[in-house]
Amino acid sequence: MAVTDGTNAGYVSSAPSSDPNGGGESAISGRSRATKFVAPADMTITQMGVYVNVATEAANMQLGIYSHNSGADEPDVRLATSGDFAKGTDAGWKTAAVSYDLTNGTTYWLAVQIDTTATLTWIDNDATGGYRSVYSTIATTALPADWTGYTSGSSNSLILAIYALYESGAPAGAERSYINIGDSFRLLTPLYINISDSWRPITSAFINIGDAWKVIKLT
Repeated sequence: MAVTDGTNAGYVSSAPSSDPNGGGESAISGRSRATKFVAPADMTITQMGVYVNVATEAANMQLGIYSHNSGADEPDVRLATSGDFAKGTDAGWKTAAVSYDLTNGTTYWLAVQIDTTATLTWIDNDATGGYRSVYSTIATTALPADWTGYTSGSSNSLILAIYALYESGAPAGAERSYINIGDSFRLLTPLYINISDSWRPITSAFINIGDAWKVIKLT
């Protein structure tokens, strides 16, 4: 197997469990790295993972999603993050909950950061056309809120073994749903209900927040 978009990298509908056996590896100790992917549909991300291919000392790590800086062709603003979680000391998939809604056709960067380990930590990659990865120019102890000024190295043909797991959603073209919190509408995933294996749109809905009913705006 190789590092393959949609299987053990990029956006996946089921979390990978086997070794990607990538053709290469990228050093990650004390740094942040990211790979660029385009969302193939509107989707809700629930988990992220990255494959660490060598056992190293215990350390904290983070996974996250960035918007795209088209001018510099690198990550821009951090949109979602797992926050710190323990890497452990073994090789294998390192996963954490990350929640974010992606928009069809939009470019995002999937990113990983691992604190410095005495033994260099490596993650799997493959060199293949059509992908781009970057790494931070300075040591990081967390994924930076804004990537500007952090990039020093890149590859236009490198895909990292990093994935974002998405939920199965309503059919393509589903309406978007919003919730009003503090008089500000927040985007939800498309709001449908499945009845007898058929998706039916919900035309009106409410949610109770602080003992007050708030309308969910369906557009």
